[in-house]
Amino acid sequence: INAEYMGQRPTRMQRDTLISCDVEDSLLEALRLLHEHRIHRLPALRGGNLLHIISRPSVLGYFAAHYPLDGSIFSYSLRDLRIGTYGRIFTGTPQTPLHTLLETCMSKQIAALPITDAEGVLVDVFSRYDVMHMASEAEHSLDSTISDVNAAATTPQLFVCYAEDTLRAVLQHMMRTGAQRLVVIHRETRHVEGLVSVGDVFNFFIQYSGMGGEHSSDSAGPSR
Repeated sequence: INAEYMGQRPTRMQRDTLISCDVEDSLLEALRLLHEHRIHRLPALRGGNLLHIISRPSVLGYFAAHYPLDGSIFSYSLRDLRIGTYGRIFTGTPQTPLHTLLETCMSKQIAALPITDAEGVLVDVFSRYDVMHMASEAEHSLDSTISDVNAAATTPQLFVCYAEDTLRAVLQHMMRTGAQRLVVIHRETRHVEGLVSVGDVFNFFIQYSGMGGEHSSDSAGPSR
């Protein structure tokens, strides 16, 4: 499975140099490196010695402990700030086989798929990691459907938000639950409208700070 699916993205797996930061670098610089090189963890070194491993969730934990989230930017909604992915969101159904879910995640380079019922209502979320873990542990065949998997499982815990939620509320939700991503749903119908991840939020901060490249001024800040 690893050879077949992970081999589709060799540029993420083969690097000539170690991407790292110095322990005296700012958190913003660390986030910029995570964003620029599309990596999930960043070694923090001092004199060539490893002292810490920095990840987006670890930075989020720091925010939770030390940042008041009282700036005006935190009062804008996800919709205002255009944080997350919206429009055509790839989804699965309870009848979707695990191998189809995995193939979709890999081919579309997405981390997770919302699962919806016949009415389009969100009922579950499956990540690429979930499927690969189940396959590697031989818990389920890749021909098993989402319904087969959930038959022996407890009711899934869904982490959701609304496009009208403020950035402050979304960050507090992520801090409180430890969720890597939230499914954006319609408040009344519970239909899937989008996805917002920890990475989306921090990418916004990078762009908002002016470190996101030449298009930062066009892609960050409240919409008018």
